[in-house]
Amino acid sequence: MKVLLLNPPSFTAVRYVKEGICQGRATPTVWPPVTLAAIGAVCRRLGGFDVRLIDGNAQRLKEADLRGALRDFKADVVFLNTATPCFAGDLRSAELVKEVRRSARTVMIGTHASATARRVVASAAVDVVIRNEPERVARNLLVALKVGDDLAGVKGITYERDGVIVSNPDEDFIEDLDEWPWPDRDLLDNSLYVNPLTGKRFTVIRNSRGCPARCVFCVGFYYGKKWRTRSAANVVAELEECVTRHGVTDFVFNADLFTFDKGRVIELCREIVDRGLDITWVCNSRVDTIDEERLEWMERAGCQLVSLGIESASEAILAGAKKGIDREKIMRAVALFTKSRVKSLGYFVFGLPGETRETAEATIRFALELPLDYASFYTAVPFPGTPLAAYLRDNGLIKPADWSRYDDSQCDVYDLPDLTGEELRRLVRRGYLRWYGRPRQIARAIGDAFTPVGLKRNLSLLGSFVNLSRRACGGAAKGRRRAGPS
Repeated sequence: MKVLLLNPPSFTAVRYVKEGICQGRATPTVWPPVTLAAIGAVCRRLGGFDVRLIDGNAQRLKEADLRGALRDFKADVVFLNTATPCFAGDLRSAELVKEVRRSARTVMIGTHASATARRVVASAAVDVVIRNEPERVARNLLVALKVGDDLAGVKGITYERDGVIVSNPDEDFIEDLDEWPWPDRDLLDNSLYVNPLTGKRFTVIRNSRGCPARCVFCVGFYYGKKWRTRSAANVVAELEECVTRHGVTDFVFNADLFTFDKGRVIELCREIVDRGLDITWVCNSRVDTIDEERLEWMERAGCQLVSLGIESASEAILAGAKKGIDREKIMRAVALFTKSRVKSLGYFVFGLPGETRETAEATIRFALELPLDYASFYTAVPFPGTPLAAYLRDNGLIKPADWSRYDDSQCDVYDLPDLTGEELRRLVRRGYLRWYGRPRQIARAIGDAFTPVGLKRNLSLLGSFVNLSRRACGGAAKGRRRAGPS
């Protein structure tokens, strides 16, 4: 059986990150589709499958290019990765599959397809949607398709049977992540994924899944609320394979919550140090799951930058968004980075319930007061399946718009009582201009022009790290490590 793993092109000038719960513009670089590569590894373990992976996103494939690839491979099953802002291109790719090879089964994965599964299957181009965490469901689906067409026993899928759209019961989330194979990076052209700041190859590592936090804007349903982690030895063995087999030394830890368990963080960092891995990496953290000891070990193990979900200066908005943090926790976390070589990136979001012009301006002022290394501003996006989307819909605030507007760089699909969508977009621009237009930031950029990294870092870093906590991107230029804790 021939299986094609397709990361669809957008068929526009914009390329997108669409990995796990991360979705948004690739600014400036795309991520490797490691979820598709993980399904490829599942196929390899099962045996009896001829597998090919095409990253149309990274290769900027046109329709004619994709048609040619589909004619060449003649797949029996095609898995397509999807995300909300580029869903039009993803669906068009499924249509092309059907136009070229009608008998092929098209299977969509991703947060958008999961949240809108019945609507997606209602299109003539999509046969099956895998809801939520895809690897186990993909394995069971492939086994069922190989022996026949009866999908009734495959949990976690939505499909059409006898003219009726059927949603089978949910599949359980994977408990022991160590039991599952790493992404098969032999299927990828790893030269396509380069950190623009270092010129080195990078890849995405998913060391844990699930997040017990309840943030209203997050598509946390995809990996569930239970935090599940791989062993440190298993993660570092994958890192070693990336270095020795694929020449990858820059990494994005794309965990829903990387720093959740202090002991696990230190164990992982100690394992990296003990094995002498000379790597750089970036990750995300809640402001209440970072402390000096964790940060010291992370720095020693090669961490270059941590993104912090700050979101708002208003404690009322933070409470309404179910962030579970306050200003004191934010300030305490950011202060830790002033004593470390690890850089801090703060994320600020406009448009959460309760936002007004006054609260938005207060958030910008708060960002200016914090001793962050970098800041990123964006609009809250009501992705399908999130509590934010339900709140805006129930209150009649969402406006008709195509999915491409569900992009945090230009989202204007809803109006709040005190702010229009266009005003929210202007606030994003205002945040960037005020934060990066300060004399201190300009002087820093000029001073960096005389460092080995040079001015290029400051020109590129903002764009590179906008994706970090959607979740991260690349890794900053490698610096000398100081001694870590003993």
